Amino acid sequence: TMASNGSMDFRAFMLALSKCADKPELPIEPCIEQGSKHFAQRKEQAELEAGAVLKALIKAGEPAAAEDGEGKKSGLTPEDGDLVKFHYTIRRARGGDEGEGGDDGEVVATSRGGDPTVFVLGKACRMPRGLELGIQSMARGERSSFTIKPSYGFKHPTCAWRLADARSEEALLDFDIELVDFSAGVGVQIVSESSLEEMVVKETVEDGSGWENPRPPYKVVADVRARQSESGPTFFETAEATPLRFSCGDEGVVPETLEACVNLMFKGEVARIYSRKPLGDSRLIPAAPLSPQASPSSLPAIQIYEVTLRDVIQVRDVIGTGEVMKMRVKNGNGEFPIDCPVVDCHCTIHCVGRLKESGHVFWDTHRNENETGAGA
Repeated sequence: TMASNGSMDFRAFMLALSKCADKPELPIEPCIEQGSKHFAQRKEQAELEAGAVLKALIKAGEPAAAEDGEGKKSGLTPEDGDLVKFHYTIRRARGGDEGEGGDDGEVVATSRGGDPTVFVLGKACRMPRGLELGIQSMARGERSSFTIKPSYGFKHPTCAWRLADARSEEALLDFDIELVDFSAGVGVQIVSESSLEEMVVKETVEDGSGWENPRPPYKVVADVRARQSESGPTFFETAEATPLRFSCGDEGVVPETLEACVNLMFKGEVARIYSRKPLGDSRLIPAAPLSPQASPSSLPAIQIYEVTLRDVIQVRDVIGTGEVMKMRVKNGNGEFPIDCPVVDCHCTIHCVGRLKESGHVFWDTHRNENETGAGA
């Protein structure tokens, strides 16, 4: 602060300084997240180099990925986020000295004799970390064996998969894996991940068009085929002439989880939905019949729902009170909302007013064409 004669007002300066000194000092918190992540990666790399996961090729798969014109590989091995389907046989490793109980070579879990299991690499309810890393080195159709230490097997902190015999999780294990197929993560969405037994995954088979997803109170028209498993019988299927029609948000019309999957789709999209837990009964789609009891050494069978979203019918609460509801009867040209008229646009419209209960028409501009200005 300057006095009138141009000199500094020392008292005012000290007062301002004391006020600043009274303010609590902000704590300095170290940023350790990036360093911690880097340390974990270095630790994992060191443990892998020390033999935490060992691979032996049994049968080669598809040829190695070729480079495209930009020098990028076409990607013939799965990556984090990809949906993978594989057969597995898990045995106690011969000569293993980790864990107690059980015989060397004893099979503790297998999918062979049934359908391949399904996981999303590095996401949601995960498989053993060592198996994730091993599968990322495999080509489609390849069969390999992985010897994995418990710390990278079922005892890894990210693993949600549990064995029927918990003692086997402490042992050195051999994983005989055949990679049946995989899909790029860009078309994979995890719908439910509360537990491995209840995990639901949606895979886009064919992309749809537009940008708008169904949501309450929209109406949808869809084809649905539901199977008990990959190779199991079909227990529900719509006919070409009678697709499924329902309003989003209507409780009990279709299974809630199936509706959640449909609400992630776009018009024209074809999707495949995987669920280990039966989706339950509903008015339009019955519950799946009881499947044969799965072996205690295998994961539950995965139900598959194949859905084609034929149409998304927009239904809107115009003023937010439920008193004025608008439903699109016929699609126009352009996209909502950018191609819709706004205040002061000049519009030519036809309007038919009809009593809901009796159907009596009290207003029909088709007989006398009417022009009006929107917002007037």
